[in-house]
Amino acid sequence: MKECTMKTWMTALSLIFCPVTFLYLVIYPLIVPESQNVVWAAFVAMPIYFIVGAKKGDFHRFFYSMFAGFFWAHLFLRGPGWVSSISGWNISQSMTMDLWVLVICAPFLLLHLVWIANSTWLNVCPMMFGTVATSFGTGGQRPFGLATALTLGMLVALVSVELTNAVVGKPTLAQPAEKK
Repeated sequence: MKECTMKTWMTALSLIFCPVTFLYLVIYPLIVPESQNVVWAAFVAMPIYFIVGAKKGDFHRFFYSMFAGFFWAHLFLRGPGWVSSISGWNISQSMTMDLWVLVICAPFLLLHLVWIANSTWLNVCPMMFGTVATSFGTGGQRPFGLATALTLGMLVALVSVELTNAVVGKPTLAQPAEKK
């Protein structure tokens, strides 16, 4: 297998990433209706996929974790309304949201980081967080456009890394010994 320096790999990745991203920007509006358009969400999924260091075989974990993120986003966004209507408390919407986030974050983190961390495909917390954050950014609207953008963003990252590895090889982190 070919190997290259990190500098060479990053240069090749940049040269491959740009046209693949351009292709995404051309394809996305053809798939998603204008009313669902959230093209920017892909740029949340891309760095998550890069930074976590996902490999081709990990894509399904990211994909299913994205849908788990939609479930958590639904709870985060709808919960304060439920709490207000059930409790009858006369507190501000922001305080209700703060309390709800406190109540929901503990089970979310325990479930995905401790109890099922290595036993299911729902174990990529950064992807879940990215999905929750982008859902907040859209107010819980446009789920089709959001799911499409996040999925295509992960695919852009995956294709860019795989093409870069095919062209220049995998980067080696070891520095060559200096000649004296």
